[in-house]
Amino acid sequence: MTASYRLTATAARDVESALEFVASRDGLDRAMKLHDAFSQAFLRLAGRPGLGRVRSELTGESVRWWTVFDWLVLYQPNEVGIDVLTVVHGARELRNLIVGYRGGQTE
Repeated sequence: MTASYRLTATAARDVESALEFVASRDGLDRAMKLHDAFSQAFLRLAGRPGLGRVRSELTGESVRWWTVFDWLVLYQPNEVGIDVLTVVHGARELRNLIVGYRGGQTE
């Protein structure tokens, strides 16, 4: 069976917002590079869901963290790969943004 990834509705909005932000600030080429980097990261994580860091003090033991450029991907392993829970810029105040992700999915 091939590992797969699934984006929650929140994560899909987050990715779209990240791409729009980068396109408006740095141009379409940079946004496309970010898109490709997200896609590659999601596939890699789906194939090896144990990658990434656990931040138990922020999100419990089941949620893992992975960095793509300046962005943090919070994901959770599932039976066939991963669920991408959210994508946030690393410069944001994380404690306020990830309140709903302690210990698992919110959607």
